[in-house]
Amino acid sequence: MPQQTPLEADSQAVSDIFPAMEASAESLHKIKQARNWLFAIAAIQLGVAIYEYAITEDQFLAVFAAGLDTAIALLFFGLALLTRKKPLTALWTALITYVAIMLLLSINDPMNLVRGIPMKILFIVGLVKGLRAAREAENLRRLGRQQDI
Repeated sequence: MPQQTPLEADSQAVSDIFPAMEASAESLHKIKQARNWLFAIAAIQLGVAIYEYAITEDQFLAVFAAGLDTAIALLFFGLALLTRKKPLTALWTALITYVAIMLLLSINDPMNLVRGIPMKILFIVGLVKGLRAAREAENLRRLGRQQDI
């Protein structure tokens, strides 16, 4: 096997790094998209809170429902912000919470599962893509730490 010159070795090292940088840039883009989905879920949930408050005649029930919906909106807003520091944790929590909420709502009204299905699919797909990207970014970060040692 022919020995590499220092220049060839540097070129090889750079070519090894750039695919990781491209993968990292793509991962960050997908994580940002997932963050935007979380902001969208929060905004829609806040809209639902306002709508439910406006149409519910029983004052106690109106405040309770709007408060619950607002709390859910704030949770997703907070998870969106958390994706900047801990994307894997934030996106797993968001996905599990979103699916749990959909399942809980279907107990009262099974039609909730099929109502708005295209939007629900988009949310879930966006979060899953973000999870995959966050896992990839985490693996690249760990790999970088190991190479620094």
